[in-house]
Amino acid sequence: MFNFLHRSPKSFLGVDIGTTGIKVVQLGGEKNNPKLETYGLVETCGSLEFLNGSLESKSKNSTFLNGRVSGLLKEILDKSKATAKQTAMSVPVFSTFSALIELPDMPENEIESAIFFEARRYIPISLDEVILGWDIVNKNTSGKTNGIGAKNSETSQILLVAISKEIAKKYAQIAKSAGLKLTALETESFSLARSLIKKEDVQGASSVIIADVGSMTTNIVVVDKGSVIKNHSVDVSGDEITRAISYGLGVNFDRAESFKRSFGLEAQNVNGKKIFEITVPIIETIVTEIKKMMDYYSKKRGGQFERVILVGGSANLKGLSNYFSKRLGLTVELGDPWRYLSYPEPLTPVLREMAPSFSVAIGLAMKGFDEN
Repeated sequence: MFNFLHRSPKSFLGVDIGTTGIKVVQLGGEKNNPKLETYGLVETCGSLEFLNGSLESKSKNSTFLNGRVSGLLKEILDKSKATAKQTAMSVPVFSTFSALIELPDMPENEIESAIFFEARRYIPISLDEVILGWDIVNKNTSGKTNGIGAKNSETSQILLVAISKEIAKKYAQIAKSAGLKLTALETESFSLARSLIKKEDVQGASSVIIADVGSMTTNIVVVDKGSVIKNHSVDVSGDEITRAISYGLGVNFDRAESFKRSFGLEAQNVNGKKIFEITVPIIETIVTEIKKMMDYYSKKRGGQFERVILVGGSANLKGLSNYFSKRLGLTVELGDPWRYLSYPEPLTPVLREMAPSFSVAIGLAMKGFDEN
């Protein structure tokens, strides 16, 4: 999606710019055997909290913010000794528009004009202001289209995604200032699916939910047969849990964060029970949204969900996987994006601990080895 790369490079860089940190991963090798060459992380402690807002608007502070991000990116590239210049970057789900549409089956050279026509129905701003991308996620031999030429026929289900040209321009400027060549932009959801799920690992008609619990939002992604068919951003986050604990216990944010990490959802003593009581209502908001998406797509597509994959900065919260499993009735696992990569065995312990936070960056780096 939004891919300008014409051939796979020998090494490729994935850059994930988040509100609390920037992560980079450089991969080399071949498409079927990508190898980890280097990785890095610089934490910003929330100093980029308003970055995404600036990327969505023509803020007067945007030049300063872009320079701040470029400077941090240069720093991490130097420290990690990254050598690749071609890079893919991710765009937060809440900074994009997306819709799952159906079109009559048609030659690929006709899809672009058909999608452009249909996009007017789904994108709330002028198409002159956005870059359109799409992915064919399924072909249906029986069904009725909801778009052009609605009738019973073979149809293609297409995930339509739009990113504003202003946002794309800002990311390109950040990359250029850091000495990189931006070859692709994509929504975080696609990067997550690429790094966490292989199509051959999905059982039959089962679908998978990815829950990315970040510091500012939680992204819920529905993946069917290895393809993203829906992504939804919820204004619930790890930071919201910390703020609730801070308010409930009357402690500062840092102390509350420490309590959250120490106890999580394991109500083992008086303090643990109190934190559990504070945290559960927030977690339940995520559970409710996941259930809504599961119910909707189970009815619409007639399939079942196989499992839930947890990623993001709060995925390692104690007891979170067990809580989700009990409430959703599904197997819940921590995402391991390193599993499809080759890397030195001694790195296993540290990579495993960082795995949930690096899923997007790894997926972006893997994009460089996609077939074009």
